[in-house]
Amino acid sequence: MADLNEKIRDHKMVNFIKCILAGFVTKDALIPFVTDVMEAVKESLTRQTGNVTCGVCSTPNVIDCPAKGICDRNKRKCSFHAKQKFQKCGKGVCQTVRDAISQLHRYENPSWCNTDATQWLTEWWEVAKCFLPPQGYDDKDSADKTDINGILNLIINCREFDNEICDDLSKRENVCTIVRDKMRNIRHAAKPDVPDVIMHDAINALTNLLKDVRRHGNFPECLKAISKLNEIKQGDFDIKSESIDVQQDVWKELVSLNFEDKVKYLYHHFSKQIQIMSTEIATLKDASETKHARLIEGTNFT
Repeated sequence: MADLNEKIRDHKMVNFIKCILAGFVTKDALIPFVTDVMEAVKESLTRQTGNVTCGVCSTPNVIDCPAKGICDRNKRKCSFHAKQKFQKCGKGVCQTVRDAISQLHRYENPSWCNTDATQWLTEWWEVAKCFLPPQGYDDKDSADKTDINGILNLIINCREFDNEICDDLSKRENVCTIVRDKMRNIRHAAKPDVPDVIMHDAINALTNLLKDVRRHGNFPECLKAISKLNEIKQGDFDIKSESIDVQQDVWKELVSLNFEDKVKYLYHHFSKQIQIMSTEIATLKDASETKHARLIEGTNFT
């Protein structure tokens, strides 16, 4: 009976690994799609300024004080505007771009703390960051370094995606919120144990999202990911078949979720290089968070 229980627990942990991997696969497939849409947004913003750019005004310069969610209204001195005050753009374009971004936001509440206004008309990602959650994304300098939750929030919050996704994104429950909630529940579970039915449900939701992209046929990454997600669901899928880079990303995610105490149950599912990494991480259980984080971030086998 003990051996049976061990096999059941191991199987559920494999399902957990599958869900984490499926999230990475879906996020990577969505990046070319969101890049295409947000590049168009950036070009639209540029046209609204008459093709005049600034590149000088900082975000605090552009945002009135007090601004909802970022300014300290109850303090004498606003920390967001402590070093740089609000001022009118010398070229008369930055406030125009700011207002256009606000209008594009579904709730007209962009995450100004995430973004660098000097790059709004040159880097689409700085515009995209206005639609990400206000915590945990200010240091993400590219879509590649952002998790699936950030990409989902971009699609949900930016109205430009309303014509790009078949489902009605204005609904409280839609193809994106379903994925977000299912993946959040899995990642925030007390144990890395996922039954078959939950694993299949989550990966089906990810597949439905990719299929719901109106032009998914124009993005080979989406088509490839749909096939890959179906492969991951299968009972004989082995993560060792993935590249070391992919395995490393999944393993780092497991560690970031504080499941390193499950190393002895999980490490044998990964290649030898990842097993070495898991052993090093396990020895740092009593180390400071900073030291621990540096190991996780710095370990690379490529």
